[in-house]
Amino acid sequence: MSSIRGKAVEQKEYKIEFFQLTVSPTDEITSISDIFNSIIDNKIDSTKIERSFTRDIWELKKRTTGKYRGSFTGVFRKFRNRDIPEKGAAGRDSQPIILEPDEGIVEKNFFVYYPKNNLLAWHNNPHASSPKQFANILKKISKVNVYLSMIIQANAAQRLMKNKLTMKKVVVSIARPKSADFYPDDDFSRQALALMNGINGDSLHFEIGINSRLEDSASTLLSRIKTSLVYFAGAGATTSKAVVFEDGVEYTIDLIADRVISFQSIETNAIFPPSVTMFKLIDDAKQEKQKELDDYFGTLENTLT
Repeated sequence: MSSIRGKAVEQKEYKIEFFQLTVSPTDEITSISDIFNSIIDNKIDSTKIERSFTRDIWELKKRTTGKYRGSFTGVFRKFRNRDIPEKGAAGRDSQPIILEPDEGIVEKNFFVYYPKNNLLAWHNNPHASSPKQFANILKKISKVNVYLSMIIQANAAQRLMKNKLTMKKVVVSIARPKSADFYPDDDFSRQALALMNGINGDSLHFEIGINSRLEDSASTLLSRIKTSLVYFAGAGATTSKAVVFEDGVEYTIDLIADRVISFQSIETNAIFPPSVTMFKLIDDAKQEKQKELDDYFGTLENTLT
């Protein structure tokens, strides 16, 4: 292992996930780009305080040159302002971490938003924030509805979206979200999380068998379950899958295994390399997964037409 100025250099790997980020348009805001432009122009305050955390959108910039001209780069920061942990070493007394009144322990997610297809490429940092929390903050500061959709492999999307699909069972395992603002948009998912909160559970695992012979409710139920499976997969579930029948064949659609994800690595002596380097890693991840992304959005277009 080499070193720079006394600090060890190591190969670090960063996980990049892909989502679609959209809004319900209003007269003032018709896209995520409008929200970002308003933040850059200081028309919207990009800082929000919630419980023991402050979150802000930092270093937000719109690219004006290069291959990804028109895209937005930024850092979503989480500040832990209360219940600050102590520092120490094994065999010695621990000591408090002294911070100024307006300071906090900082965790970061780097992101790039590409307006074409409303694509959000998100650096996954489990100690920081989730993309759903990012969407919630955008919703609060812009006062418009913001929607986050996970991007999955095209073949899984094709199978899930088929109308002539008989569902036999769905299986979901998920830990209780830590954020009070981590609410799903559909009733089925919201009721499931409410059950977990009502019994003060730390996690939820459920399997639901579906009677496809209930023709009156099958179409509505199927739509709700599809939405919930995608939500749970994007909300950090360890399991989110459906056992289905098609043309007499039984198989499983696994939304966790079928997500579009890229792993990028770099040698660095810091927790994170400079922001410009992280954005380059995210661009590289997009380039690596471009065919899968094109296939996915092509599937959506074919479904809608």
